[in-house]
Amino acid sequence: MRKVGPYGVETLPQVLVDAPAAPAACRGGLVERARLQWRRADGGDPSALAEEFLAAHGLALHDLTRPAPAHPGTGACGAALYL
Repeated sequence: MRKVGPYGVETLPQVLVDAPAAPAACRGGLVERARLQWRRADGGDPSALAEEFLAAHGLALHDLTRPAPAHPGTGACGAALYL
């Protein structure tokens, strides 16, 4: 009878993944701190909800279409928005 499988499990190599447009100084410490999930059935304006969510976490942005001018070096580095 033939056995199928691996006889052992290897550890996958550690691969660094950069978030899009993350400042180079921040890339080593990127972690998910909070999450906002929205569905059509939830109602409301998703862009307004995103702005409120970001402001509540120290990223007060009034125009989500423009990048922030610079990172001050303290606090949150930025946010990633996945659609």
